[in-house]
Amino acid sequence: MPVSPAAADPLPWGPYTCAQGFVWRQATADDLVCVYPSRRTDVAAENSGSPSHKLLNTMYCVPGYEWRLANPSDRACVTSIQRRMARMENESAVYSLADPAATPLGGVRVMTKRGTGGVNHLYATGTGVTPQWSAAFYAVGVNGPNWPTGRPWIGEARSDAQGGFAGWTYINQVTCLPTETKPAPVVVLDFGTGVVTTAGTTDAYMC
Repeated sequence: MPVSPAAADPLPWGPYTCAQGFVWRQATADDLVCVYPSRRTDVAAENSGSPSHKLLNTMYCVPGYEWRLANPSDRACVTSIQRRMARMENESAVYSLADPAATPLGGVRVMTKRGTGGVNHLYATGTGVTPQWSAAFYAVGVNGPNWPTGRPWIGEARSDAQGGFAGWTYINQVTCLPTETKPAPVVVLDFGTGVVTTAGTTDAYMC
């Protein structure tokens, strides 16, 4: 009787468990972007100092400060450098997770169209990302000389005013690899929040 393969150990802190050496940023209570511990300390200090950088009895910042916007609900008043740091962390969040493919299925789906000459094409549709913001698509578990992390970037697209992609939005072309023999999970990274969700699988890397 065939034996089923052993199930992988569950991630200790759920689907958004950080890679070793990283911790949740916690810019807001629901912020699970993974950063270095020193950055979480810095962000906590930014949160503590934010009230003194706001105009009296308002949510608006005094001159020289601006909303951090680590996500749309983040109204901490910080310097422009601190805001850029939060944005950079959002845009690299797929690399600081223990396993991006373990994230829950989001509102975006992907479709692959097979091409010729080993070049295939990825499309996306659906909703659930930050409106009028960019989202990036990555494959997980695809190894190659240019992808030491096994998480190659596929492409990016900007969402519409409803936070989605109408119809089937073209993402990018993918060149197949002889070493790939099974479909790869595809994840979506919302630059507006740093949240990663699963969008399905693609056989674009299979020749």
